[in-house]
Amino acid sequence: MRKMKLPSIVKTRTICITAAFFLILGCKENHQLIDDFAWMNNTYNPHKEISGARGHGATGWYSHNVKENTELLEFGTIETFSNEGCKFSIRNEPDMAARLLHEIHSDSMSSVDLHDIDPNSITVKTFSHYGGFACDQHSQNERNKMNMNCDHAEMVAVTRNAEPLVSVESHTIWEKMVGKDHVAHGKEKASKIDFEFDDIDYANKFTNVFRDAVKLCGGTTGAGN
Repeated sequence: MRKMKLPSIVKTRTICITAAFFLILGCKENHQLIDDFAWMNNTYNPHKEISGARGHGATGWYSHNVKENTELLEFGTIETFSNEGCKFSIRNEPDMAARLLHEIHSDSMSSVDLHDIDPNSITVKTFSHYGGFACDQHSQNERNKMNMNCDHAEMVAVTRNAEPLVSVESHTIWEKMVGKDHVAHGKEKASKIDFEFDDIDYANKFTNVFRDAVKLCGGTTGAGN
């Protein structure tokens, strides 16, 4: 049976329709990715000069004086992020109000392309801002005895196949030392990034949006998984 040849104009229209479909699909995904990044930036990062928002990345652990019902910040960090498209940079700075950071403190910058993150590796764990204890390592009875409130959280995301695709730069400062040795600079490669949160419900929302952004950036499960 002889095959019927399509007129060239029909072929052209078919190609144009197909191209338009994928263009619309691509634009829709790109718009969704922009919305994801905007929501994360507007809610996680501080915007004191615009809305007065403190952000959700200021965390730490406190000692608790039960008798006086007071808290003292022992160790704290302030985490923010910036991005150029799918290229993410996460900055972790010390909260200088913390008692244990007056003599020595560190900051770091972790950079990664979300294309290299495995979306299935993203997990959230809770911890207590009293003592900084990881809640999943203690029973409810132990939590009650230790006055753990489990109101903070940490999200961890690992690169595909746990490859060292995260670039980390760090600085450590010894305040009471003098000379060039009072500052140490470091560079290394890592296989994971993390976000700290001062609110568990927000942490879960952020994690869902972040995972969606990773997928839209092309993040996939590695062959080893």
